[in-house]
Amino acid sequence: MFPGIQVVLAYPEKETYFDQFSGPRNHDLACIAELNNEKITLCFEAKATEDFGSTTVKQELVKANNKIQNGENTNVPKRINGLVDKLWNKPIDKNIETLRYQLLHATAGTISFAKENNINKAIFIVYQLETAKTSSEICDDHFGALKDFVNQFGKTIEKNVPCYIKQIDNVDISILFLQRKKDIDLEDLQETWSIIKKNRDMKTDAQVINFFRAVQHGKNLVKDVTPEMSLSMDTKTADKIKRINLLFDMMKDAQEKAFGGIIDKKF
Repeated sequence: MFPGIQVVLAYPEKETYFDQFSGPRNHDLACIAELNNEKITLCFEAKATEDFGSTTVKQELVKANNKIQNGENTNVPKRINGLVDKLWNKPIDKNIETLRYQLLHATAGTISFAKENNINKAIFIVYQLETAKTSSEICDDHFGALKDFVNQFGKTIEKNVPCYIKQIDNVDISILFLQRKKDIDLEDLQETWSIIKKNRDMKTDAQVINFFRAVQHGKNLVKDVTPEMSLSMDTKTADKIKRINLLFDMMKDAQEKAFGGIIDKKF
């Protein structure tokens, strides 16, 4: 994701509270990491085909006002006003009313997670996965919604580039739209792993060739898998990916001493 970044702790489905009202922010993944000898928090909102919630700020306010008129209690107007004041230090206007409500509390939750851990740098990351069911139009719609949100801070965001927003509650907050292809073929991965296991004894020349070829193929399959993607996978799949990476690294380190350039050969 970033050159040199090291994830120290990761919390799937992490809840953070950002105001006095009930209902926390639920991050798909929240991490504490180190970058350039500084601690930084990363909070992820994973997207494939689903939108940023189903409502805008204005729609949430209309629903809340309808409840109030019907005699029901709701703190939604107070929460939204508090979020807008925290993020922009101004009252709600027509431009803010058009924004996706989810983006407001996701950003506030990212700031709160950083404060909980006494860290003054944070990135809210929209992790957009491209799948067979995700059209380019869906990805563009998600990016467009985030772009509109960022524009309200007087900033312009680009895909796959962190955009610094401002300092809020002594936390420097940035936003990133990270678009990646979910192109790992699980069936191919399983077949490749079976070949690795079958030939791991390497008692014959054929087994040596099949083993090294399978490991190299496996590395090509998993080379784009990020730590965030691994956390969302089942344990067995994540373990195969980890072992293939380890085997490839061992082969790479040993090739000059034991096998010459066999890894680079095409069989």
